[in-house]
Amino acid sequence: MRSTVTLADIAARTGVSPMTVSCALRGVGRASAQTRRNVLDAARALDYRPNGAAQATATGRFGCVTLLMSTEGPRSTLPADMLHGIHDELARRDMHLATAILPDEQMVTDGAVPRILRKWMSDGLLINYTDHIPAELNHVLESHRIPAIWLNTRRQANCIHFDDETAAHDATAHLLSLGHRRIGYVQTTVLGSVGSAHHSVRDRAAGYARAMVDAGLRPRMVTRASVGESRTDILEPLFDGPDRVTALLTYGQMEAHAAAFVALGRGLHVPRDLSLLTFDYRLTPYLGFHLGAALLPEREAGIEATRMLLELIQHPDRAQPARAVRFSFDAGGSCAPPS
Repeated sequence: MRSTVTLADIAARTGVSPMTVSCALRGVGRASAQTRRNVLDAARALDYRPNGAAQATATGRFGCVTLLMSTEGPRSTLPADMLHGIHDELARRDMHLATAILPDEQMVTDGAVPRILRKWMSDGLLINYTDHIPAELNHVLESHRIPAIWLNTRRQANCIHFDDETAAHDATAHLLSLGHRRIGYVQTTVLGSVGSAHHSVRDRAAGYARAMVDAGLRPRMVTRASVGESRTDILEPLFDGPDRVTALLTYGQMEAHAAAFVALGRGLHVPRDLSLLTFDYRLTPYLGFHLGAALLPEREAGIEATRMLLELIQHPDRAQPARAVRFSFDAGGSCAPPS
């Protein structure tokens, strides 16, 4: 069996010191670009594999981040693109990701989270726990000085979230720019369900209302539904009489589909008679058109959250400012001037 390749082997092959090899492999120090290339080429040729245990001993770092999630699935919904962003940013830095999925009672037990970090040999946490967050979890993190960044949660610091209010304002402004004045907003999450506690529910409604008030118009909002009341039932009043809405911004795709269904039942055409916008991670084809949307920057959020955590691990006494990630926007094929 071939013996383990060492830094000294790479140094002998390239004619530089083992210290220079170490710095070149880690991307630090003052080695020239050519020296770095030579070292990397030699490492590949010799099939060099870093000694993880030795690196951890020398640096005090394991090169691993743990994603902490709840067993209550809706509280820890993780978009695929966000996970890809986290994974790719860690891979770019030659690090890896572990996952811990815990019930609330175990998550807040004193000592449970620190044990996770030791068990997974992890340097810090990405916390994907977006609502109904146990207050004790904050105490655990602070008392044990655990580097942690919260995903899609709005806090004073050490968090990343989407800028839902600005996105809703800008989407409403787009409808106003087309000439619409009777614009409604629909969010039909039943009171007490998971979405009701998330900041996006408040922020999207607030952004819409601000744009309408700024334009001197009255907001027309459907922001809750009673248990047993369908989305289509609650939308019906928005379509009644000569003052019916000509455009709608909806909290999500389900409300947009319900609105299109109600419009179709009344002989209305999207977008000729009703413009529709929503929030989503991509444009969705529906009833022959692509539903326009404020597009969630999920991959960018995953990358940025990972960078924030690595900075916090490096400097644990420097809290990371809360960061709001801006949406992109695509009107798709569901918007037109009012007829």
